[in-house]
Amino acid sequence: TLMAGNYIAVEFAAGKPRHRFTGLEQPPRISADTPGRSFVLDSDAAGALKYGTPIYFRDIQVGQVVDVRLSDDHQRVQAEIFIDAPYDRLVREHTHFWRLNAIDLSLGAQGVSLKVGSLTTLLGGGITFETANLNDPASQPSPAGASFWLHKDFSSIAEGSYTMRHPYLLYFDDSVRGLSVGAPVEIRGIRIGTVTDIKFDLDLDAHRVRIPVIVEFDPERLVPYGAEAEVKKFIADHAADIAKGRRPAMEALIDHGLRARLKTGNLLTGQLYVDVDFYPDQAPAQLKYGGKYPEIPTLPSVAAELEKSVTEIVANLKKLPLDKIGQELLGTVQGTNRLTNAPEWRETIRSLDAALKDSRQLMKTADAKIASLTGSVEKSLGSAVRVLEQIEPNAPMAVDIGNALEELAVAARSIRTLTDYLERHPESLFYGKGGHGAKK
Repeated sequence: TLMAGNYIAVEFAAGKPRHRFTGLEQPPRISADTPGRSFVLDSDAAGALKYGTPIYFRDIQVGQVVDVRLSDDHQRVQAEIFIDAPYDRLVREHTHFWRLNAIDLSLGAQGVSLKVGSLTTLLGGGITFETANLNDPASQPSPAGASFWLHKDFSSIAEGSYTMRHPYLLYFDDSVRGLSVGAPVEIRGIRIGTVTDIKFDLDLDAHRVRIPVIVEFDPERLVPYGAEAEVKKFIADHAADIAKGRRPAMEALIDHGLRARLKTGNLLTGQLYVDVDFYPDQAPAQLKYGGKYPEIPTLPSVAAELEKSVTEIVANLKKLPLDKIGQELLGTVQGTNRLTNAPEWRETIRSLDAALKDSRQLMKTADAKIASLTGSVEKSLGSAVRVLEQIEPNAPMAVDIGNALEELAVAARSIRTLTDYLERHPESLFYGKGGHGAKK
């Protein structure tokens, strides 16, 4: 147009003949003869959406954003997209669209999560989509102009699939530092809800501070696997209570010990989350009504219980008469020191050492004497045996000698017994048998 000047472009299309037209302020983004279909994506904010933002299917560009505008009620942003043929047939009623963020950094109870997109995404962002069961004959391509929700990321698709939200109120007496809006509510590691608000409650009359935390449960997550029919029957049986705003299912869970408490999700970041579990040993409690939201009973966090226990131990230690105990211990140590350093005690030790030396010498002498005596007795017995062999068995002398030998044998056994006893109880030389220090 620099040389030829302005001109008017025309695109012909099928239809009835017309003679008057209204020109467009901007040329159409997509030519009328371009095969494909247009769709509309709704979202909370435009973000990086703009004309030309690419749309991918499994990392292959299949379309682009052709217009970004506010909805008629100004409550959301609408992005008109165009998917080239034949990829437009991949868009079905159950298709999910989500943004491709260049850098996605999140910090929460699960820790630090960093996701970096491809080079193309880093430069211009993008949108991608996924359609399950493409080969299902009952699944047909969506018509042109169909609307879809644009999710902020892939993980939020699962959140959006749950349409029911039940709000509850939790009161915590301990610190909620590290708990933030959006933190998960979990039961044994399975997410069942989200923290939606954290407030502050000060009771001046009771001099008490409580932290109200509002959470939203996803009831559909709590449906037991394979128990859909039982859940539907339960809802039908309690339809009257549910219509009055009661939560019979939650009431039953709390009757069985369901409680909520704060737990640390990540030691590095200090982020907290709300943990829900069963504590059957706790005192009975009920789901409280009367406020804006039903109130679920809570328990102190593990850290708060530990801090309370340490505080009680310190308080009990402060009640002990530590000064008096210290003075008595000091007196005991000083008395022991005086006793061990006294001249009388040292003299007693020297006397005891001398007595032990004498006992050792006496034992050596006794061992020698007893050994000699035993040898003499055995020698006498041998001589007597030889004499008996030369005498008639029934002679009076033989009888007398036999009796004498028996007495010698008894004496020899007694000597052996005495020797064994002295070896086990040498102190009996001083104290006698069964005296002080002798062991039975």
